[in-house]
Amino acid sequence: MTRKILLVTGGSRGIGAAVCRMAAGRGWDVAVNYAGRADAAETVAANCRAAGARAITIKGDVAEPDQVALMFDRAEAELGPVDGLVSNAGIIEPLQAAELAAGDGIRVYAIGAGTTGIAPMPVLRADGRTALRPTR
Repeated sequence: MTRKILLVTGGSRGIGAAVCRMAAGRGWDVAVNYAGRADAAETVAANCRAAGARAITIKGDVAEPDQVALMFDRAEAELGPVDGLVSNAGIIEPLQAAELAAGDGIRVYAIGAGTTGIAPMPVLRADGRTALRPTR
């Protein structure tokens, strides 16, 4: 049986980490995306492996379209075609509008738009399997 592949953005902590662990326990292989906490992402990946899944960590900023494309490329190269995407990445630091520096609002928007705007499209592969690929 071929295991399905799940890419979870923001998978190193909180809800994203819980989704990774749950998916691994239900038979999915997992690509754990993170932006800054490699140690936390590796802990989640180790938990997934302990549950019998193949798991990798992928550093990438979802606000940067080229990095999103590279995340999908790496997940496919190391695990196989991506079957599912959980767009979970976000900024968790509480911010007050008065505390925002120039450009912070754009960054908060880009991360939110990046995770909901990844817009993966299903593609039919030569082997007959459908996989998700980001639109470029």
